[in-house]
Amino acid sequence: MVATLVAVDQDSGPRGEVRYRLAASEDEEPWFSVDALSGQLKVLRDLDYETLKQISVGIVAEDQAPRECLFAAPNVSRGTQKRTLTKTKNLEPIEI
Repeated sequence: MVATLVAVDQDSGPRGEVRYRLAASEDEEPWFSVDALSGQLKVLRDLDYETLKQISVGIVAEDQAPRECLFAAPNVSRGTQKRTLTKTKNLEPIEI
C-alpha cells in the first residue's frame, strides 16, 4: 500500500459517503489501483528507480448524494498523489 486517501463530505448518512477512483490515464497498463470504499492506494507493478524517478496518479473522490435532476452534477474533488522513488541497494538472491 502506498497511501490511504481521505476525503470528507459534510453531509451525513449516504449523502456523505465518499467513493474513490483513479482519474483517466493514458497508461495502457495502470501503475496503481484504489479501493473505492477505503481509499487504499496500491502499486500494481514494480517501480524501477533506474527508469522512473517520480510517479504521479490522479485521484477522484465523489460523494454519493442522489442526483435531484438529470443535469445535477456530483460533488467531486480531484487531486494528485506524487511519489519520489528512492534507490535501494540491489541485493543478489540468496539460495536457501
